[in-house]
Amino acid sequence: MENGLEYELRSDTMNKLNLLILEDMMTDAELIILTLQRSGMDFGYTITDDSESFIKAIDQQRFDAILADNSLPQFSGVEALRIINERKLLTPFILVTGSISEEYAVSIMKEGACDYILKDRLQRLPNAVLSAIHKYHIESERKKFLDEVIANEALLKEAEQLAHFGSWERDMLNNTERWSDEQFRILGYMPGEIEPSVDSYLMMVHHDERELVKQLIDHTIQHLDRQKYSCRIISKDGTLKHIYAEMAVARDAANSVSRINGFIRDVSETVYATKSLQNRKQTCALYLTIRRLLTYCLMQI
Repeated sequence: MENGLEYELRSDTMNKLNLLILEDMMTDAELIILTLQRSGMDFGYTITDDSESFIKAIDQQRFDAILADNSLPQFSGVEALRIINERKLLTPFILVTGSISEEYAVSIMKEGACDYILKDRLQRLPNAVLSAIHKYHIESERKKFLDEVIANEALLKEAEQLAHFGSWERDMLNNTERWSDEQFRILGYMPGEIEPSVDSYLMMVHHDERELVKQLIDHTIQHLDRQKYSCRIISKDGTLKHIYAEMAVARDAANSVSRINGFIRDVSETVYATKSLQNRKQTCALYLTIRRLLTYCLMQI
């Protein structure tokens, strides 16, 4: 099992590794290097033996992993690990030491070390290095993904405010619903002021249209994948608003609904502007009709 894991991890780390070794005993450093070379690992290395050379190395290079002795004359593995943590470096840190108590091992793992290897059991080192790098690679990708999600959410919030539309999502598997901040605002509420739900939304739909909108939503969930509709709502402060809405239904392999996404947009200004334009056209048409009628009457005198 261990050999299989080692082979898999090697295939994921084909690029040449760059290792930082913190060790004041050159014979021990050479033994570490020899153990890794015998495993077939492709790597380069930098050896440091005190705090000054260690800090200089991490300032000038990016390392795939750090292998640190626990006790040096004026420096220690714990101090080195704290420096890494203070600089928020996502670099796997492995303690390579002659002896260590169980309590100390627990404490250094809590500090952020990936693993510890006893110098009389260096055969574990190659797999420990590859395993740590693999785990940190996954963590780095997860962090990158989360950062992108956060950035996209920030852009979405800005876009929602500019375009004045709100979004919502209903997770059918977990029976939860989420509204964006702008969805709350369009409906007249502060974000989080009411519990997001279809029922909460329907209660704000104009009473003349509420049942029709409910039937339309239910029909879409049961039979369709997408739906568009317009309706009027009464916001919390009593303001009448005209809403344009769309919803999309996601289904699983068994054709059961797994998720529903949608958005609403406040189109009140457009509706009122259209009505105002229509009223002006009607007024102009009436004026022209009256003018023609007066002209006709004057011609008959």
